[in-house]
Amino acid sequence: PGGNSEVTNLKMAHINYCLKGLLVTFNILLTLVGIVFLLFGIHFQNAAEGHTGSSKGMCILIAVVTVAFGLFGLFGAKSENQCMLKGYSTGMALCVIMLVILGIWFASQKSKVFVAFKSETEKLIPLDVKGDEMRKELDQLQAVARCCGLVNGYKDWGSQIPDSCDCTSGSSDCINVEGQSRRVYAQPCINVMFSLLELGYSVIFGLSFGFAIIAFLGMLLSTCAARQLKQAAISGVTDPHYAL
Repeated sequence: PGGNSEVTNLKMAHINYCLKGLLVTFNILLTLVGIVFLLFGIHFQNAAEGHTGSSKGMCILIAVVTVAFGLFGLFGAKSENQCMLKGYSTGMALCVIMLVILGIWFASQKSKVFVAFKSETEKLIPLDVKGDEMRKELDQLQAVARCCGLVNGYKDWGSQIPDSCDCTSGSSDCINVEGQSRRVYAQPCINVMFSLLELGYSVIFGLSFGFAIIAFLGMLLSTCAARQLKQAAISGVTDPHYAL
């Protein structure tokens, strides 16, 4: 009889209204964020046309996992299933650990990536001999970012300095080409590329720890909900206002 009573209490136990509302809302928002990431990943996949496959796959994978966690947590909260809530909490705890490790790993690899990027960029010099494949893209970058050459400024182009290097302003951003009256941008484009890499690392680092905080909140809410169900089942309290 005692065992039957405990099972009955477990089935009748409820989560506090406020906590349940928070958990349901949290997982609805988590699911929506995952859907947005999924749509972004699909759009990026179509726009990239075969490039950066690992980045596309990673974005879609993260989106699918986020949606799956959101739906799993939402169903667990709505049904007030203690086993599902415990599983959800465990999954969120693992996500927190993995995201923190990922953020730390990205930060530790930053200097290596910058060195490798500069090394690969230097292999394209001189640009007047080796830069034909990327000349169009580099021309656009030079005109927009107000830079010239890759590493050593205009000298990377040899004697074939493109018009996109021409500096029309009289500011200190311009220098004279040696032996000529022509003025070009002083800044090499690798500085601009490094700034973009720095921004990318900041975004990845911020997202890693931002999602870690979100996962921690989900873990905390689901753990509290599962604990309430267990305590309510043991004490026989079935009113959600008092299942604390």
